[in-house]
Amino acid sequence: MISAECSMPYEGTTDGWLAELEAEHRPVDPEILEWAARIVDDWASTSEPTARVG
Repeated sequence: MISAECSMPYEGTTDGWLAELEAEHRPVDPEILEWAARIVDDWASTSEPTARVG
């Protein structure tokens, strides 16, 4: 739901949270979802990979 290009481990959790939000309130405007997707995509493309602990 966030972005087709964004493949993050918690993407499914975010989709579930958005579904709950929409059920309790109202659908999120597409413009807001597009804005959020751009922020996540920008962050993902500019952030350095993090080391995994363990």
